[in-house]
Amino acid sequence: VVCGNSRPQNQAIAAAVKDDVLEQYELSPGSAGVPEGDAQSGWIVLDYGSVMVHVMTPKSRLYYNIEGQWKDKGGEYMDISDIIIPNTVDSQNPPSGTMQGVPKDQDPFWS
Repeated sequence: VVCGNSRPQNQAIAAAVKDDVLEQYELSPGSAGVPEGDAQSGWIVLDYGSVMVHVMTPKSRLYYNIEGQWKDKGGEYMDISDIIIPNTVDSQNPPSGTMQGVPKDQDPFWS
Protein backbone atom coordinates (compact mmCIF):
# COMPACT_ATOMS: atom_id res chain seq x y z
CA VAL A 1 0.00 0.00 0.00
CA VAL A 2 1.40 3.34 -1.02
CA CYS A 3 -0.17 6.73 -0.54
CA GLY A 4 0.53 9.73 -2.72
CA ASN A 5 -0.18 13.31 -1.78
CA SER A 6 -2.61 13.90 -4.64
CA ARG A 7 -4.46 12.12 -7.43
CA PRO A 8 -1.93 13.17 -10.12
CA GLN A 9 0.90 11.90 -7.94
CA ASN A 10 -0.93 8.59 -7.45
CA GLN A 11 -1.31 8.23 -11.23
CA ALA A 12 2.42 8.85 -11.63
CA ILE A 13 3.29 6.35 -8.88
CA ALA A 14 1.13 3.64 -10.49
CA ALA A 15 2.63 4.33 -13.92
CA ALA A 16 6.18 4.17 -12.52
CA VAL A 17 5.50 0.86 -10.74
CA LYS A 18 3.86 -0.62 -13.84
CA ASP A 19 6.74 0.48 -16.11
CA ASP A 20 9.45 -0.74 -13.72
CA VAL A 21 7.83 -4.14 -13.15
CA LEU A 22 7.35 -4.58 -16.90
CA GLU A 23 10.97 -3.65 -17.59
CA GLN A 24 12.54 -5.72 -14.79
CA TYR A 25 10.22 -8.76 -14.63
CA GLU A 26 8.27 -8.65 -17.91
CA LEU A 27 4.97 -8.71 -15.99
CA SER A 28 1.83 -6.67 -16.59
CA PRO A 29 -0.89 -6.16 -13.98
CA GLY A 30 -4.10 -8.17 -14.23
CA SER A 31 -5.34 -10.26 -17.10
CA ALA A 32 -5.76 -7.24 -19.40
CA GLY A 33 -2.35 -5.74 -18.57
CA VAL A 34 -3.83 -2.59 -17.09
CA PRO A 35 -4.30 -1.35 -13.52
CA GLU A 36 -7.73 -1.50 -11.92
CA GLY A 37 -9.23 1.83 -10.90
CA ASP A 38 -7.76 5.20 -11.64
CA ALA A 39 -6.53 8.31 -9.88
CA GLN A 40 -9.99 9.89 -10.00
CA SER A 41 -11.43 7.05 -7.92
CA GLY A 42 -8.77 7.55 -5.24
CA TRP A 43 -7.58 3.94 -5.51
CA ILE A 44 -5.46 2.19 -8.14
CA VAL A 45 -4.67 -1.53 -7.90
CA LEU A 46 -1.86 -3.25 -9.78
CA ASP A 47 -2.48 -7.00 -9.40
CA TYR A 48 0.54 -9.17 -10.20
CA GLY A 49 -0.86 -12.37 -8.72
CA SER A 50 1.30 -13.00 -5.66
CA VAL A 51 1.96 -9.27 -5.22
CA MET A 52 -0.63 -6.50 -5.24
CA VAL A 53 0.17 -2.80 -5.23
CA HIS A 54 -2.50 -0.44 -3.88
CA VAL A 55 -1.96 3.25 -4.68
CA MET A 56 -4.40 5.36 -2.67
CA THR A 57 -5.23 8.90 -1.66
CA PRO A 58 -4.87 9.59 2.07
CA LYS A 59 -8.67 9.70 2.45
CA SER A 60 -9.21 6.37 0.66
CA ARG A 61 -6.42 4.71 2.62
CA LEU A 62 -7.99 5.67 5.94
CA TYR A 63 -11.49 4.71 4.83
CA TYR A 64 -10.73 1.26 3.37
CA ASN A 65 -8.01 0.25 5.90
CA ILE A 66 -6.34 -2.14 3.46
CA GLU A 67 -3.39 -2.77 5.79
CA GLY A 68 -5.75 -3.94 8.54
CA GLN A 69 -7.67 -6.21 6.18
CA TRP A 70 -4.52 -7.83 4.75
CA LYS A 71 -3.00 -8.26 8.20
CA ASP A 72 -6.14 -10.08 9.37
CA LYS A 73 -5.82 -12.46 6.40
CA GLY A 74 -2.11 -13.26 6.86
CA GLY A 75 -0.55 -10.54 4.71
CA GLU A 76 3.08 -9.68 5.32
CA TYR A 77 4.63 -6.26 5.86
CA MET A 78 7.51 -5.33 3.52
CA ASP A 79 9.86 -2.53 4.52
CA ILE A 80 10.80 -0.75 1.30
CA SER A 81 12.04 2.43 2.98
CA ASP A 82 15.53 1.83 1.58
CA ILE A 83 14.25 2.31 -2.00
CA ILE A 84 11.72 5.08 -1.40
CA ILE A 85 12.73 8.72 -1.60
CA PRO A 86 11.41 10.42 1.54
CA ASN A 87 8.82 13.14 1.18
CA THR A 88 10.69 15.97 2.89
CA VAL A 89 10.95 19.72 2.63
CA ASP A 90 14.32 21.34 2.13
CA SER A 91 14.72 23.46 5.27
CA GLN A 92 17.24 25.70 3.46
CA ASN A 93 14.66 26.55 0.76
CA PRO A 94 11.19 26.38 2.33
CA PRO A 95 8.23 26.76 -0.03
CA SER A 96 6.85 30.26 -0.31
CA GLY A 97 3.22 31.34 -0.26
CA THR A 98 0.21 29.72 1.29
CA MET A 99 -2.50 27.36 0.16
CA GLN A 100 -5.91 28.83 0.70
CA GLY A 101 -9.33 27.98 -0.59
CA VAL A 102 -11.39 24.82 -0.42
CA PRO A 103 -10.87 22.57 2.65
CA LYS A 104 -9.24 19.20 1.91
CA ASP A 105 -12.40 17.23 2.71
CA GLN A 106 -14.27 19.14 -0.01
CA ASP A 107 -11.46 19.31 -2.58
CA PRO A 108 -11.71 16.56 -5.24
CA PHE A 109 -7.93 16.79 -5.66
CA TRP A 110 -7.46 15.24 -2.19
CA SER A 111 -10.47 12.97 -1.77
